[in-house]
Amino acid sequence: MFRPLSAAIFLALLLTACGPERTAPNAEARFRPETDDLMKAVALALPEFDQARRGAEPFKLIGAEQLILDGKYVWRVTLKTTHLLPEDPSSEPVGLGGEVFVIVDLESGTVTHAYGE
Repeated sequence: MFRPLSAAIFLALLLTACGPERTAPNAEARFRPETDDLMKAVALALPEFDQARRGAEPFKLIGAEQLILDGKYVWRVTLKTTHLLPEDPSSEPVGLGGEVFVIVDLESGTVTHAYGE
C-alpha cells in the first residue's frame, strides 16, 4: 500500500509526465501519416475487391486494420455482404461468413484477397 508521501510523489511525477508541455500542439498531425496510409490502402483495396466479389450482391466496408504479416506491416480491409449484417446490431447477431479480405502492402504495392467462410 502507498504511504502518503509515496503517493504524493507518484502523483506529482504522473502530473508532470502528462502535463501540457508533453502534449502535441496539434494532436491531429500525429495521426496524419497513419490516416494517409489507411486512405491509400482502402483506395488500392477497392479495385481488387471489385475483381474478387462474387455476384452483384451489395457489400459494406466493415473494417480496416494494420497487421504484421510475414514480418512487415500490411493493411487488411474487410468487406461483408450486407444481407448478413443486421438492421439493429445491438439486438440481432451478425451472420457468419460472407467476408472478402483484401490485404494491401503499401511498401511493395501488392494487393491480394481471400474469402471468409
